[in-house]
Amino acid sequence: MHKAESYVVGIDLGGTKIAAALFDSKGTVLNRELMETAGARTAEEVVQRMIGMIRSVSKERPLIGVGLASPGAVNSQDGIVIHGTNLPEWDNVPLKHWME
Repeated sequence: MHKAESYVVGIDLGGTKIAAALFDSKGTVLNRELMETAGARTAEEVVQRMIGMIRSVSKERPLIGVGLASPGAVNSQDGIVIHGTNLPEWDNVPLKHWME
């Protein structure tokens, strides 16, 4: 177990790749990972890849949050991707619900 520190993961979701990085409370990048989205056929598969990446980069460190950037229109209050440009099948995706 790691000392009592605050960690966050940032995710950059794009049409061709997903990037994930773990940051400490000072903003230092501690770990990062990159994966192509091309093999995923559905939004659910992409979300499963993101969840796996979060687990992989965090290495069981306690997270206080996850930030996610997604192309297109997003209802940030409800966590719904209204229309994902560059992401086929990303219309009205309940991303927050799927990630919880």
